[in-house]
Amino acid sequence: VDYESEEGEGASDQEQEPEAEDRQEDASSQEISGEGSNENLSVPQTSKETELEETSQDWARIKTVLGLSQSIEGYTFDSKDGLWCELTMALPLTKMHFDLTSLVVKHAEKSIIMETVGITRCLLNDVTKKDGKKETVLNTEGINMHELFNHGCSLDLNRLYCNDVHSMANIYGIEAAVRVIEKEIKDVFAVYGIEVDPRHLSLVADYMCFEGMYKPLNRFGIQSNTSPLQQMSFETTFKFLKQATILGAHDKLQSPSACLVVGKVVKGGTGLFDLKQPLK
Repeated sequence: VDYESEEGEGASDQEQEPEAEDRQEDASSQEISGEGSNENLSVPQTSKETELEETSQDWARIKTVLGLSQSIEGYTFDSKDGLWCELTMALPLTKMHFDLTSLVVKHAEKSIIMETVGITRCLLNDVTKKDGKKETVLNTEGINMHELFNHGCSLDLNRLYCNDVHSMANIYGIEAAVRVIEKEIKDVFAVYGIEVDPRHLSLVADYMCFEGMYKPLNRFGIQSNTSPLQQMSFETTFKFLKQATILGAHDKLQSPSACLVVGKVVKGGTGLFDLKQPLK
């Protein structure tokens, strides 16, 4: 038995164990140094980011305000109630005549404190009623009827009016749209001092809405009419004539326009009945 060889192998094993431990220490030291290098590569937070511990949405708002002008150095606001905001600006000392008011107005016009979707501006006007009393009327540029319904405590919703025919038809119905058309046409003629009989206005408004929807009074709105002669008597005669010829359309001569085209008595007014005289 060779005891020396066994002792030599045991010694070599003992020598290999310290080497393995040294390698582990080197690897751990490299990991530590690697972590240290990662810490050195991280970008330090700015003082504004550390001072303002806000949500991501609030921080986006602050960055937007800071990017409006180079003169703005800081911006804070009431994120809970939204009642105040503080703006810090750095102005040059060498410029003696500096109009701070115009600068504040310029940036205030770009800032939105509270907004209603669809409404760009609101105006309060004092109007004198027929009985001589004055009242305050709110006029808006833009339309958002559903948002106005939420302010019934301060607005008289029974007198709410909008000149958008589509909005009035969708919310209050087609009959309300008829009244809006009559009023708007009357107001247009009133500017020039022209008075139109309400019966004519109601006839026009009823024709534009009698199908249950608001349609324009032009060649596009008359396309749904079933009388080809009435279509041709309105506008684009050749277009409607060609269309009626290709489709083989026929006219029952029930509309006043169709009757006038062929020289037939209109079935309206005195044409609704016949007079018969006794022969004896």
